[in-house]
Amino acid sequence: ADTCSLGSTGEPTTDSGREASTVLELETSVQEAIHCVISLAQSDDPDEAADLLRCECEQAPLHAVVVAQHAVLEAYIRAEKLEAAFELCMQMVRQGQLPAHSQELVLRALVQGQLHVRAADLLRAVCAAGVSPPGDAILNGVVDAAVRARSYGEAWDVLELLLSNGRRADKYFVSILTKSLESSGDRRWVRRGIGLVDRFIEHQREDVDEIVFNSLLNVLGHVGDMQKLRQTLNKMNDYNVPPSAVTYGTVVKAYGKARDIEAVLQVWHEMRGRCLGVNPVTCGCVLDACVKCGHLDKAMAIFQEMKLQGLHKNTVLYATLIKGLAKVRDLMGAVHLYQEMRLEAVPCNLVTFNSLMDVCVRCGDLQTAALFLQDMMQMGIEPDLITFSTLIKGYSHTGEVHKAMALAKELKSRGLKCDEIMYNSLIDGCAKANKVREGLMVFEDMLHSRVSPSNITFSILVKLHFEAGQMAEAFRLVDEMSGRYRCAPSRVVYTVLLRCCAQHGGAALLRGAALLCELAGKRNSKMPDQGMVSAIVSGCAQHLDFDTAIRLVHEFTAGPGKRGNNLVPFDCIKTLIESLSSHDEMRAVELMDHLRRKGIAAMHLTQLQAALAEGRMRASVVTNVATATIPAPSPRVNGVEHANSLGQYSQWPQAAPYHPQPYVQPDIYPQYQAAYLHQMGYHAGYQSMPYVGGGDAAVAHAEPMPPVTSASPTLSPLLSMTPQSLPSSQPAGGQDGSPSPAPITPTAVADKENKMPTTQFMKENMVASNTSGNVPVKQKRKGKRAPLDAIALRPMQQLSVSEGKNNNLCI
Repeated sequence: ADTCSLGSTGEPTTDSGREASTVLELETSVQEAIHCVISLAQSDDPDEAADLLRCECEQAPLHAVVVAQHAVLEAYIRAEKLEAAFELCMQMVRQGQLPAHSQELVLRALVQGQLHVRAADLLRAVCAAGVSPPGDAILNGVVDAAVRARSYGEAWDVLELLLSNGRRADKYFVSILTKSLESSGDRRWVRRGIGLVDRFIEHQREDVDEIVFNSLLNVLGHVGDMQKLRQTLNKMNDYNVPPSAVTYGTVVKAYGKARDIEAVLQVWHEMRGRCLGVNPVTCGCVLDACVKCGHLDKAMAIFQEMKLQGLHKNTVLYATLIKGLAKVRDLMGAVHLYQEMRLEAVPCNLVTFNSLMDVCVRCGDLQTAALFLQDMMQMGIEPDLITFSTLIKGYSHTGEVHKAMALAKELKSRGLKCDEIMYNSLIDGCAKANKVREGLMVFEDMLHSRVSPSNITFSILVKLHFEAGQMAEAFRLVDEMSGRYRCAPSRVVYTVLLRCCAQHGGAALLRGAALLCELAGKRNSKMPDQGMVSAIVSGCAQHLDFDTAIRLVHEFTAGPGKRGNNLVPFDCIKTLIESLSSHDEMRAVELMDHLRRKGIAAMHLTQLQAALAEGRMRASVVTNVATATIPAPSPRVNGVEHANSLGQYSQWPQAAPYHPQPYVQPDIYPQYQAAYLHQMGYHAGYQSMPYVGGGDAAVAHAEPMPPVTSASPTLSPLLSMTPQSLPSSQPAGGQDGSPSPAPITPTAVADKENKMPTTQFMKENMVASNTSGNVPVKQKRKGKRAPLDAIALRPMQQLSVSEGKNNNLCI
């Protein structure tokens, strides 16, 4: 207790009493201020409460301040002032006095308000300040909310904080986050996510299941990290997590993307050995992987195994094989598969018909593509953007721009929107048909439709201008790309521009050479490259502009300190030396001396000397031929040329007489193995397949065809490229009065109708089919032979094409 001293008057001194009184008054005022803060907060006046808390409650006890601050936070949240609540929380974190219940309150409010960035910042500040973070439920709730809002960046940040502080993450959220990495184009971001998933697997071994591993395997296959994928598979075995059918399908897709056919077949054999995952889904993954690896024969062999097990009746499987046949341009094989689908009552969807039309376009047979389009619409399947894009690409490639334009109009009338690929195909078709005006109109329509042109678009426009001889317009277009169209010209545009300059020669070649030097003089530029330099130098050699060629070689074979080092390919230099030596050997020798001084390899120098000798020999041959073929002056008699002056032409060497050579059919399938015919069921080993529509039994197995409901009248005339003799149901042919099936007869070599060559295995298949007795041999007839589509697709038309008033798709 305080002691009081007596004064001269005998009264106690007031120093100690005054201090006690002051402390008591201060405590009373602080308590009143805290009470006022809480009252204001409860009265929904958080701003004034926060000011009073900041100004009058500095000397208040810590527990009282925490209570008041929590009341203010609640008031801010009720008033939906989340930013103010976040700022107050950050202040409390800096003071080291943010309790767990206040953290949870603010975090829940920030998550509900979709302020995931603020929530992640608050958690990061809490962990950095050493304040105890909230519980696992709150942290996983923040991750869940960020994932649902597709704020994957904040979700990964929170997951990293959660793992770093020893908290337990929810495997469900981890698997969802892992799947989100598939759509990310930032490889560093993907690597960070893979590392966090690995940390989760290491820290929570008991929580890891097949779903987490499958998600990680899918991402690894997407980025192409096959080494990490194999390590993850081994880790699955170490953790005693058995692989499922989904796991095998994921791994097969990854190996297919990596073009590793051996690994694909190894996984397939392992699946068969375990009797696990052999179903249409996983088999579809295996077929797709074989097709991507370029092994169509193995895909066909696996498909035959599926036939034996009765697992082949799947639309995706047939569509996958048709895509593989499109890569090798096997139209007849695709037609066989389509007819087999109809026979097996396998439903055809839009993907199937788009794949069939892609085969037709790749083979240049647009008549058959039109028949497939007609059959598709008879089934009630409406064409989509890919359908129109495929047909437009085909017509643009063949130069039939009017049909491509008509298809584009039909596409817009159906409510579809042209994309960049379709516009590029139309402009390319106009360039091939030398229709500059139409091509520029398509480009204007592209800009009007707010479809941003790319560098591919501008490269096609450059070719369009050069085809019309408009060199200045092509250069002007490239100069205006950055400013007017907001698309900086890339290496693609400059390469096409320089190649066009090299092809046309003259002033265009000189301007291209100047542009090449201009690109080389720009700072921090990755252009020009070897392709650009090679194009101009080769063009100069072709057009005998050796001055420009030698100057460019000197410019781009400079010393190591300059940027132009090694930009002229050796093959280009070799061609230049050979051409130059045939016209000016001295300059060719000087150029070789220059290259020798620049340190060219001895092996390359030897090859250049051989090219020099080759050019010298070519020049001597040309000189000798020119001397031998120049006729001597004819003798004149009295100023008149002698009558035997024609005898001078007898000095010309007589060419060997021409004898027609027998045509040898090339095999366009060199990649097929010798065992291919024995592996493909419908091509060799199996008996000939009856045709859909060829008999009552075939019709009974076929799917019923819906009546034509909507066939665009606009689409009818613009696809009128099918022959007029469309097959219809024949009244006679079979013994029972049923229509006779039409035999599948391959087209002749280089048919003028479809230009589809006959392959060797097609011929053997025809021999096997004809000898089996199931399919009659097609009799020869005089006159013009029907094309492929009218022969091979006749049964299809008998089923699908209805005869009535509604059939207005006159293809």
